[in-house]
Amino acid sequence: MLPKKYRLPTPLIKGVIYRGRSINSAALRLKWRWNRGPVSRAAVVTALTLDKRATVRNRVKRQIREILQEVLPQLRPSLDLVVFAN
Repeated sequence: MLPKKYRLPTPLIKGVIYRGRSINSAALRLKWRWNRGPVSRAAVVTALTLDKRATVRNRVKRQIREILQEVLPQLRPSLDLVVFAN
């Protein structure tokens, strides 16, 4: 689980999705937007198209969060990220 200071609050996720910039690849889509906070924050989203079973989707989210936990402290501050697993 991401430490609380690195988690993007749920009400702000839609703002990043609708107004953020994006990068796409075959496995992931990343949307980001600048914020005015002291740290970068992130959220992970999976869809039913990934797999119908919640256990599989949750496992993918846990694996992505584990990677983000190592990467976020090294990122430039003031960045909100939403990672979509395809």
